[in-house]
Amino acid sequence: MNRYLKVVTIAVVGSLMSGYALAALSEADAKRLNTDLTPTGATRAGNADNTIPE
Repeated sequence: MNRYLKVVTIAVVGSLMSGYALAALSEADAKRLNTDLTPTGATRAGNADNTIPE
């Protein structure tokens, strides 16, 4: 049981930390934040038809 708990703990911690390794942000994208991108990185403009508001 103790070995199983260690393996599960390592797997959970590894999976949680793997997202940070993939979250690289270029300098150009960082400059776009709060201009044409929202603070979380989504496109600020709705769409070309203006059916989705900004």
